Amino acid sequence: MEILKVSNLNKSFGKKKVLENVNLSIEEGDILGFIGPNGAGKTTTIKLILGLQKIDSGSVTICGYDIQKEFTKAINNVGGIIESPDMYLYLSGYDNLKLIANMYNIKKERIDEVVKLVGLENRIKDKVSKYSLGMRQRLGIAASLLNNPKVLILDEPTNGLDPEGNRQIRDLLKKLAKQKMGILISSHALSELDNVVNKVAIIQNGKIVEENAIDKIKRRDESYFIFEVDKFISINDNIKLSDNSFKIKINREDIPVFINILIDKGIKIYSIYEEKLSLEDAFLKKTGGNKIV
Repeated sequence: MEILKVSNLNKSFGKKKVLENVNLSIEEGDILGFIGPNGAGKTTTIKLILGLQKIDSGSVTICGYDIQKEFTKAINNVGGIIESPDMYLYLSGYDNLKLIANMYNIKKERIDEVVKLVGLENRIKDKVSKYSLGMRQRLGIAASLLNNPKVLILDEPTNGLDPEGNRQIRDLLKKLAKQKMGILISSHALSELDNVVNKVAIIQNGKIVEENAIDKIKRRDESYFIFEVDKFISINDNIKLSDNSFKIKINREDIPVFINILIDKGIKIYSIYEEKLSLEDAFLKKTGGNKIV
């Protein structure tokens, strides 16, 4: 089920065209990585999705509600963190969540649910000033989940986190997606997105360059397969990677024939797998080498 649909979104500031016919979609369980160079239009797109800026033309629908025509019904289905979550450092994590819950008549039981969901039950009564950056990010996500949203929008959720903090956020997002939540993540940390998203949308100069499944985004024009073997021999223009591995450009249907050639030469084969681009490599390829900074 499609829970977020962005259709032909356009936005200008004065004479400067910031977004041009931007299209995005998220279904239940999707984690969409929204990537592009600085100034490409990521933040503007997110602000239009959230109704924080006026749309020039096009539409945003959330769970079937148009953000311009039915703002309250649409936004009630969204939770999000734009930049760093704002919390009162002198209060406990629980008291911060309670303040937000009281504004929206959210019951205590829901606070307890989201605390458990983000894995803060052992520290929720501690002051936020004692939290690590990763814990603060998880508390921010907990706050954004209080209204039980269908769509979660996160801007740089792993920014500044150590490896353990990254892993915690990554595991949390996968858990939320399994509960049929749709998640949009805007991030510069492509290596982190590589491990969590199932879809990617690349934006450049206000236009979507490509939106696709991550495996298709990372697919090479030519297929290279890596062979792990007991010893390296030069054969059929293979490229040596180590004494026990090489890669070769070969069609998938020709692999059985090549395996037989190796066996005939007395080579033991331990594993074979297709070489894929990293998300960063794929991004640079799609954008002509424009790095995220």
